Amino acid sequence: MRTIAKYDWAKIKAEYISSSISLRDLAKKYGISLSALKERSSKEHWTADRKANQTSTATKVVRKMSDRAAARIANELDKEYAIADQLADVLARALADDQQFNRHLVNTKIKTEVMDAQTVTEKQFDKIDMRAVEAAVKSLQGIETVKRRIKGILTEPEKRRDELDREKLELDKKRTDKGEADETEYGVVILPEIDPEPDDPDDDDDGGEADE
Repeated sequence: MRTIAKYDWAKIKAEYISSSISLRDLAKKYGISLSALKERSSKEHWTADRKANQTSTATKVVRKMSDRAAARIANELDKEYAIADQLADVLARALADDQQFNRHLVNTKIKTEVMDAQTVTEKQFDKIDMRAVEAAVKSLQGIETVKRRIKGILTEPEKRRDELDREKLELDKKRTDKGEADETEYGVVILPEIDPEPDDPDDDDDGGEADE
């Protein structure tokens, strides 16, 4: 009586699905007839399973790469946010001095018989240095902008602008769905042709009288 060879079909199928080996090479490797292997593969939809496995693997790889990229970006943003915090601390320490904007740099020129010299000294006056105030305000605004962008926080004008853009897109979509065309039309306006006036037979080219 003929004995039928037993094969580990689960193992063979797993190898086919998880690799790029062909059915012909797989048949040679396990000593199976190619026709039997093709029949088994067709019956159990090995090709579809391989494609599904490849898609799943590719998705996992992409997701893993995306997660790594997201983690790297988050780490970089955390560093930038920490730097922005440090800048804010520096500005806060500077503004803690209530006489900060009353100090001015004064240039003093010293002229002697030997040489001309110039010294710069810091002096305190009652007058506030408005340029320094303006620079401090711009620095604070810059730091706030950086921190908001890192955290994805929008200002009220930015939120309103986004809402208006969203409303416009929704309106355009509704008009498109209804098949409404833009009322504004552009193109070339074709004017009707004007027939030239017939020549008056009584008119002479030279404007003189006709010869008798």
